[in-house]
Amino acid sequence: MPYAMPCSDLGQTTGPRRRLSCFLGRFGAGLALFLAAWLVGPPGGIAQSQAATCGYGTGGPSASSLCWFDLTDYKDATARSEAGQPISITLPGGYVASFTLTSRPVGALPHSGVEVRATPLEERFAFGSSGADGGYRGVPGKPALYSFGAGGVNLTLSDITVVDSGGQPVTGYRFVIADAENNINGESFTFTSDKPLNLIGVLNDDALTGCNVPPNNLAGLGTTTVTCTGSGAGDAPPIPLSDGVVVGADTPSTIGLSLRTFARSGVAFAIQTSKIQVTKSVVGRAKPTDSFDVSATSPEGTIIGSATTGPSPSVSATTGELTVLPRSNGASYTLSDAVTPGTGTLASDYTRNWVCTNNGQADPALPSGSGTSIQVSPVAGDDIECTVTNSAAAAPPPVSRAAVVAESTKWTLGDALPGSPLPTFSYGTRALTPMMGDWDGDGLKTVGTFESGTFKLNNQNDDSAPELTFTFGDPRAYAVAGDYDGNGVDDVALYRTGTWQIRYLGPDAPADQTFTLDAPFGQGIWPKTVPVAGDWDGDGIDGIGTVTPSTASWVLKNTVGAGSPDIGPLTFGPGGAYPVVGDWGGNGFDTPGYRVGTTWTVRTAAVTSGATSTFNFGVTNSVPFSW
Repeated sequence: MPYAMPCSDLGQTTGPRRRLSCFLGRFGAGLALFLAAWLVGPPGGIAQSQAATCGYGTGGPSASSLCWFDLTDYKDATARSEAGQPISITLPGGYVASFTLTSRPVGALPHSGVEVRATPLEERFAFGSSGADGGYRGVPGKPALYSFGAGGVNLTLSDITVVDSGGQPVTGYRFVIADAENNINGESFTFTSDKPLNLIGVLNDDALTGCNVPPNNLAGLGTTTVTCTGSGAGDAPPIPLSDGVVVGADTPSTIGLSLRTFARSGVAFAIQTSKIQVTKSVVGRAKPTDSFDVSATSPEGTIIGSATTGPSPSVSATTGELTVLPRSNGASYTLSDAVTPGTGTLASDYTRNWVCTNNGQADPALPSGSGTSIQVSPVAGDDIECTVTNSAAAAPPPVSRAAVVAESTKWTLGDALPGSPLPTFSYGTRALTPMMGDWDGDGLKTVGTFESGTFKLNNQNDDSAPELTFTFGDPRAYAVAGDYDGNGVDDVALYRTGTWQIRYLGPDAPADQTFTLDAPFGQGIWPKTVPVAGDWDGDGIDGIGTVTPSTASWVLKNTVGAGSPDIGPLTFGPGGAYPVVGDWGGNGFDTPGYRVGTTWTVRTAAVTSGATSTFNFGVTNSVPFSW
């Protein structure tokens, strides 16, 4: 509200309204009412709902969450009518706020006219001012209802309703009113609502003029009537000059204010919003066609946003930022994760983990965990983003399958455990030591041989040529494969009379290694001492050991290198049985087994004791393996 000033400063810029405003201010209430009605149209105009939007400004209390109504289509004559002016505001997120806007006189004061204006009304007013203490800068459209003519006017929004994008009624929202001009001596606002009014904030709160300046301050906060009594003269030049009070009420059906002024006053209305976003991240897939959906659902049950990853190679999807109404009643939005129907995706093939942030920061009050859905209750100004990550669940460790090599070069592999034999094939040239290992890190053991000092390793289980051939170690030694450094690729080891030689394979392979294991490890040569390798402790790294078939004595070590046994000596099997190692229980670690004739007996629960399983596979006079 302007300070006492000449007509040239009354806020009218050019043209007849400027001259008329000055005239009205000087010549009385009755003529003011007549001419104001003549300017804006005949009273009693037909009430017609106007579609409008809202927009945000920068700076000021809760600026990022206050969406100010664009009242460009305000008609003063219609608002003065008995029915008032119906207005609908289309809000971000598909919400629609509807109300009736009325303009009524204040007591016996002349009924001031009202026009709609962009902000700032002037740079010296805090609302919209580019000054350091201004706020809500750049609000689009025309959010300010600006009175003219000394007197008063009551501007009220009544019959307020808000519905979501599905047409469902919404509760828990907050309507906001702000002083868009100023209040000085001789002027006042009386905010009213059917719900308690609370302070949202004050623009330029250290100003020396305005209604937030002691001793007047704001009276009635927390009640349905708040009085803002102006203070100060407003004849100093700072920009902005006075404060600007912002108040709000939760889920009102009526909210408004009565303003009293000797010149002009301005007001703006807003609704308070917040944001949520749901993002999906997929780490690995059990099947390339697997697909996932995410969604956000309002407290009323309306889906307000959704997204689908689709099949591989897509690894993410997001609803994008969803503008929502914060609910003062604590109502929650539900964020959900589900497999896409019709794709054959199995939720059991994946783990799930929710992580949420608010305004980019971790917030322990937000939900987390592995549920199919979570609930969030944003308050005004919240920007909640929740990411749900689906990771392909680690497949259970495969159970080892049986294999045998007869006559040095005839390989027969089982298709399961116990299972049936696959077609026999030939690989290798006598004389040789047969072996099986994962030579390329693809998770499948395939054939290989050690022939007079040369290793010939094949990445397929067939009679094709080897992919890897190299010379290494003592040609008289017996070869055994294992992943001795845990890099996912099996290495080769040679054993003879207590001495071990290791050639590491695969990425970042260490240098060759030679060491000796003393008794109680076996000290003989094959077949009196059979070298074995296995992951005895489930750490992903194979250890070594020796078995003496004549006594069925096993001595095992969890790692390669010199040192004492970690397991054993232990006895498993009858004397003369041939040892065979595998993950016979699908437990993620290897356990002992032995074969007599074509009968296999294997431990399925633990290395040193526990349950065993017996099955028949292969032919006699063959070397047993697992794969």
